[in-house]
Amino acid sequence: MKNQSSKTHWVNDFPWFVLILPIYPVLALWNANYDQIPGYAVWRSLAFSVLFAGIIFLLPLLITRNKKKRILMAALLLIFFYLYGHVFELVDGRQVAGFVYGRHRYLLPVWIIVVIAANWIVLRSKEVSPTVFRIANLFAAVLLVTAAIALAGQYFRTPKQTSDAASSMEQTAPGSTLNGSKPDVYYIILDSYGRQDVFAKRYDFDNSEFIAELESLGFIVPDCTQSNYSNTVFSVSSSLNMDYVSELDAPMLLNEAEINANDFKDYILHSRVREQFEGLGYQFVTFKALYPFIDIKDSDLYIDLEKGLPFYRRLESLNFQYLFFRTTALRVVVEGQQAKPDLFNFLPESILKAINPNADLFRSRTYRQYQENVYALEMLEKMPEVEGAKFVLAHLFTTHQPFVFNPDGSMRLNSKEDDQAYLEQVMFADKRIIEVIKSILEKSSQPPIIILQGDHGYVRSNDRNQILNAYYLPGADPEAVYPSITPVNTFRLIFNEYFGQGYALLEDRVYFSPKDTPYRLELMPESCIP
Repeated sequence: MKNQSSKTHWVNDFPWFVLILPIYPVLALWNANYDQIPGYAVWRSLAFSVLFAGIIFLLPLLITRNKKKRILMAALLLIFFYLYGHVFELVDGRQVAGFVYGRHRYLLPVWIIVVIAANWIVLRSKEVSPTVFRIANLFAAVLLVTAAIALAGQYFRTPKQTSDAASSMEQTAPGSTLNGSKPDVYYIILDSYGRQDVFAKRYDFDNSEFIAELESLGFIVPDCTQSNYSNTVFSVSSSLNMDYVSELDAPMLLNEAEINANDFKDYILHSRVREQFEGLGYQFVTFKALYPFIDIKDSDLYIDLEKGLPFYRRLESLNFQYLFFRTTALRVVVEGQQAKPDLFNFLPESILKAINPNADLFRSRTYRQYQENVYALEMLEKMPEVEGAKFVLAHLFTTHQPFVFNPDGSMRLNSKEDDQAYLEQVMFADKRIIEVIKSILEKSSQPPIIILQGDHGYVRSNDRNQILNAYYLPGADPEAVYPSITPVNTFRLIFNEYFGQGYALLEDRVYFSPKDTPYRLELMPESCIP
């Protein structure tokens, strides 16, 4: 009886929260970004969190020999470490009477004082009551169970991949009126690339030379074009299925503050456009994408620079690590390094190389994204060398965060994500895309079909729907591309013009998604370049 009582007492008083503390923040962050983070990307940050927590729990050994006090002091250090980034997010840039108090230089000293004071109270207390550990255990257990249930809900809610995503929609039998070999088809999505007049109005930036070069190559660039939606999930789902998202069998959760991309994932990975081209005998070629819901890995040819790399070194793991660091006290270091890239150059070269062969711990995400973007553009140039008819879907991130290019194509060391960084990335993209298109045209055995399209703009306003939209349609009726055409009709037009199919063109409707209620779509008016 005594042994059983002692065992129960040990179980109740053991500091289980010590084991949960480094795990919960990672799981909670994954849950908040589940539709954009593959599971394997979490392990690197989880390993870091556990290792870091182990080191922190050793520090109080230098101060006290009281076991319970050491545990509680270390736990407080970790709690404040994990909370700092979240608290800073609430005050970032805030000001009173012109005084900007939402800066690390003000919050961090206050934070350190509070941490020291909390630990001083524990150190000066007579004894730590067992009740403290029991309450902490209960609270930690509730957090962990809540996170686990939420993740399980996300997993079971995510539609499992099928090959009949568009089975409930209007179908047109594959067929072709082309004589001889079929032309290659390139659908190049420049993520976040806006329309010419938006650049001029918002940023006083003139990209007319880029538009003129496209037109000189034979592209039609309609003046009044807009995207049907102002976010990637809805925009790409719509264009690849030639219909509005309201017609897809996916929930429109009007009261949700964020879109659950997993509800639309299968409409992108196994779209109607893909099925049609595969039915016409085309190879399907895709490029590695930043997010799982647009990363089509089961294509005939999947272009991935990181193929063969272990999961913990892949870009997704680095991106999640970056996101995780920003939720902790390491946000000070991450943002400091973004503003001053040479901030950590005082460290020995051997340490920097041990962290990453090409860059330090906090720059590696930027470097790897730079490599990915460069590789995607290089491989896109080589697509004409792939034998056989092919539909190439290249969702490129050369104009999307993180901004990694200088205008000359060199890597941008200052990775601060502001309007100037975006414009410099656009300057590079304008020159490089022209080179890529010229190369594709020169190398192709017969003129290809090329669609160059933004999925949405960069600005978060009603101008976000105004996008680049350019068509290279050899032999087609030039009048087929009308000034207000939107992406929902892009492939309806192409299948009609080149493959003898009878799709009716839909009314061109443009919807804007408010930031906090993205499912509550606002119908926008037609907008033309003056």
